[in-house]
Amino acid sequence: MKRETLLLGSLLIAFSANSHAASLRCAKGLASTGDRSVEVLSKCGEPISKAVVGYVVSERQNIEVPQEEWVYTPEGGMQYFLLIESGVLTRIDSKRGG
Repeated sequence: MKRETLLLGSLLIAFSANSHAASLRCAKGLASTGDRSVEVLSKCGEPISKAVVGYVVSERQNIEVPQEEWVYTPEGGMQYFLLIESGVLTRIDSKRGG
């Protein structure tokens, strides 16, 4: 029983670690979490919209920096929502367009 519990716990940790590593296939490459915003722009071009959605405190500079949401809708019916914090892509969410 303990072995099964350890195995299940290990699998949950592995899946949760992978859920944070997201990417978006663009015309000029793959944009992934951790990329700088200039890299995302060079790979994917300008998003269809950009909006400031909040502010976070920068760990390095101890100042508030904006969180931006960039929206892309490549062909195929999906919408991608990219969260940019301090000039770095931190999250990619997607949903079926409609």
